[in-house]
This record gives sequence, C-alpha cells and structure tokens, in this order.
Amino acid sequence: MKTSKGAIFLPGDSLPIPPGYKVIGSFSEVRGKHVICTTITLVSIKGTTIKLVPLKGVYIPNVGDKVIGIAKHISVDHCIFDINSPYPAILQINGFPTKSQSRIDMREQFTVGTVIYGEVKGKFGPYISLTLQGPELGILSKGFVLEISPVKIPRFVGKRGSMINMIKDMLKCNILVGMNGRVWIESDEYEIIKIIREVIDKIERESHVSGLTDRVKNLIAARLKELGVSK
Repeated sequence: MKTSKGAIFLPGDSLPIPPGYKVIGSFSEVRGKHVICTTITLVSIKGTTIKLVPLKGVYIPNVGDKVIGIAKHISVDHCIFDINSPYPAILQINGFPTKSQSRIDMREQFTVGTVIYGEVKGKFGPYISLTLQGPELGILSKGFVLEISPVKIPRFVGKRGSMINMIKDMLKCNILVGMNGRVWIESDEYEIIKIIREVIDKIERESHVSGLTDRVKNLIAARLKELGVSK
C-alpha cells in the first residue's frame, strides 16, 4: 500500500483494510472492511498494522486522564471546571484530598479562575467527575498555563517521556501536562515560558515529521544561546 511512509487523510476519507491487518488509533470509524477518518489524520502502515495519528481533534475524556482544569462555578459542595472539552467537569467534596471532607466548604477552597491538576474518575450525570486524590494532583497556585492541541500531547511528551524530560532538563523548569491540551509551567523566568510557547508552536506544525525531538533540542539551544545561557 502507498501509505507505508505516511499519508494525510481528510475527514470522510476511506482506507481499505486488507485481510489480516489491524487498525490502531483514534478519531476514526471501522465500517466493514474500511476505516473512515473523522478528522485530518496521518495514516502509516508498518507490517500488518495501520496506524492512525489525528492531526486535529477535540479532547474526549477517558478515565485515568490527568487534566488541567479552570474553575468556572463554585458552590458549597462542588466546583465546576472547564477542561477544554465539550463536557464540563465536576469536583465534589469526596474528590478533595483531605480526611475532614465533612467540614469542607468548596467556596473557601476555590475561586473562579483557580487552576487544578486533576484526574478523570468517570461520569456524574452530564459532567465528567474529577478527583484531586493522588500524586501531583491538587491546586496549582502559581505558574503559567499554555494550550496545545490535545492530539499533539503524545508528541509533546514523547516516547517514554523523552521530549518533555529533555525540555525540563534544558530549561530547568517544572512542567505538568494535561491530556486535555493544557500545559502548566513553573518557572521564575518569563523568557522560559516564551521558549516553551515557541516549542509548542513547532510541535503543532511539525508533529507528523520525523526528527522532531532533535529540531526542538536545537531550537531550545539556540534560544538559550541568545539569552546568554550555555548548555
């Protein structure tokens, strides 16, 4: 098949599935012996595996996802968060990380605009249910939040964390990544935030091109050199 090195498919495009082949990826539908792309997708074939990598798409929550949420409405026993998804999220008292939950007034914990790092537990009525119980989870009281297309998050993180670990090591900052397309950065230097914004823009433009990690490394090195920082 001609897609062995990767080809761009548009929404509605159909790709035949040869006998014995399997399809991996998201934002697509398998109909009989064809796979239908539902967003702009990079399709590649290795052996008998058809891999679909969406180049665009909204965030659809999955249980266990870590997300960065922004408080939009607070009441006594719950808080509603924007998680950059068609579905709003809810944090109830039983998801708050404390043993004295019966005495919690959520209005004393959050204000509109409070940023959290939470985990998707499941659904609660029309909402996505969140918890703050777990390592690294909680209120993000400082730092900056940048946005990236949710489908680009795997490229921002890299295989086994290779990309994000390189970024953190070179820029000496703390980074938390939400699967919902939000990135939280803690750094005392605004220039570092600007570099990461440039890195995100590069990943969004070039995520489908091989050698991305090296190009990002060279970009960061060049920007640090401009700032007079040696690496």
